[in-house]
Amino acid sequence: MGTLLAGLATPPAGAQSVEGKRAEAQQVAAQLDGLERELSALDEQYNTARLELAAVEEDIAAAQQRVDGAAADMDATRDDLRRFAVEAYVTTGDADTLDALMGDGVGDLGARQAYAEVATGSRRDLVDQLSATRARSDAEIGQLEAVRAEAAALEDQLSGARSAADAKVREQEALQARVEGELATLVQQEQARRAAEEQARAEAAAREASARQEAARLAAAQERSSSTTAASSSSSSAAAPSSSGASPTTTAPAPSTPTTTAPPTAPPVPGGVGAVLAAASSQVGTPYVWAGAEQGFDCSGFTMWAWSHGGRSLPHSAAAQMSMTRRISIDQLQPGDLVFYGSPVHHVALYVGNGTIVHAPGRGRFVRYDSVHYWSALAGAGRL
Repeated sequence: MGTLLAGLATPPAGAQSVEGKRAEAQQVAAQLDGLERELSALDEQYNTARLELAAVEEDIAAAQQRVDGAAADMDATRDDLRRFAVEAYVTTGDADTLDALMGDGVGDLGARQAYAEVATGSRRDLVDQLSATRARSDAEIGQLEAVRAEAAALEDQLSGARSAADAKVREQEALQARVEGELATLVQQEQARRAAEEQARAEAAAREASARQEAARLAAAQERSSSTTAASSSSSSAAAPSSSGASPTTTAPAPSTPTTTAPPTAPPVPGGVGAVLAAASSQVGTPYVWAGAEQGFDCSGFTMWAWSHGGRSLPHSAAAQMSMTRRISIDQLQPGDLVFYGSPVHHVALYVGNGTIVHAPGRGRFVRYDSVHYWSALAGAGRL
C-alpha cells in the first residue's frame, strides 16, 4: 500500500500539467473501480457464508433436540429399573440386588442385568433398552460435536472474509483521501467516462446481436417468399409495405446516465410486482451498506427487501437468488425480474422496465436507476 501511495505522489501544483493530473486521476479511478468490484464480491461471499452458517445452526438445534430426547428416555428407563429394584428387594429382601440395580456405574451393567433377570424376570428388556438408549445418546452427542466443529470452521471463514473486506475498505479510503481536492473532479470525470465506455461496449454488443437476429429473420422471410407461386408472389408484393417504410428492428436500450429519477414511461404493473417496485423506488438515494438489508442496503439485501413487499422471501445472496429464479433472456425481461452481474455472480439488480434497473451499486454510492447494460459483466436474468 505504501508503494502504491508513493507512486501516486503529486508534484507541486505549479509543476504538474493538467495532462499529468488527468493521468493520475485515471490511475486512481481504475484502482477505485477495481476495489469496488472486489468489495462487492466479498460482500456476497460473506452473505453466502452466513446462509450456510444459519443452516448449520439449524442442524445443531435439531441434533440437540435428539440428544435431549435420548437423555429423557434414559432417565425414564432408569426410573423404571429402580422401581423394579425396589419391588425385587421387597420380594426377596436382597439389599445387594437393590444396590446393583440402582447403581450409576456403567461397569455394573452386566451385574444389573443378572439381578434384574432374577428379580423381575421378563423385565430384563428394560436393561437392554437402557443400554440401547445410552448408545443412541452417545452417538447423537458425537454427531452434535461434528456439527459444532463444522460451525466453528464456518465462523473462521466468516472472520477471514470480514478481515479481508476491512483491509480493502481501508485501502479504498486511503485512495479516496488521496484524490480529494483538485483531483476529485478529474477522478469523477474519469470514472464517468469509463462507465460510459463500458456501457457503450455492452450496448454495441446488444445491437450487434439484435442486428444478427433481424438479418436472420429477413433471410427466412425472403426464402419463404421465393418459394411461393408467381401469383402468390404478386399478391404478397401488393400486400407488402412500400419501399419507403423502414423495416422493424430491435435495438438495445439507449445509453443512460445513473439517476435517482424513475423512468417516466415505465409501464404500470399490477399486484405484488407493483408493491415491489413501489418499495424499491422509495429507497432510491439510500446509501450502500455492507451486508445491509434495511435502512441501507447491499445489492442482494436491496432486492430481498423490495421483494418482501411482494410477499416473497429471498435469501441474502445474489448467487442464491439467481439459483431460485427461472432463467430468462434479457429481451424477455419484465418489471420485477432480477438481473445478475459478475462471474461468479456477485451483483443483482431489480428490473423496472424500459431497459432500466434499480439497484445498490456499491460502497460509497446510493440506490439508483441505471441502464440494464450499465456493466458489461451481465450474467443473465431470472424470474421468480
